[in-house]
Amino acid sequence: MDESLSLELDCLHSPGMVAGDPQPYFPWLALAVDGSTGEILDMLLTDSRNEPAETGAAQCLLRTIRKLGSRTREVGVRRNDIAFGISSICEALGIMFLKVSSVPMTERAYAALEGHWKKVEDQ
Repeated sequence: MDESLSLELDCLHSPGMVAGDPQPYFPWLALAVDGSTGEILDMLLTDSRNEPAETGAAQCLLRTIRKLGSRTREVGVRRNDIAFGISSICEALGIMFLKVSSVPMTERAYAALEGHWKKVEDQ
């Protein structure tokens, strides 16, 4: 993968619950998506009871860069907390950081995951 990749990054509550003590909860689901193709490059579940969304998003960004073996050209995010959480990483790595009004490929990927989860629940 070369450095021409435009990445979208977001972190939302997972569409599915996980068992927790003392009760189930919805973890954060961080998604790193190719902004051109919609391919999910990485996803990461983190504990929403103990960590802010931006921590999961930052971890997901770093994992994605490691998997790709190179930096991305740019990262687009729509949420202020995520922007705050990854801005120093982008600056340190020389990645263009974009605060955008929407992340359409990531929204599509999340909707597909929601649809899949609903089918699993209905079985």
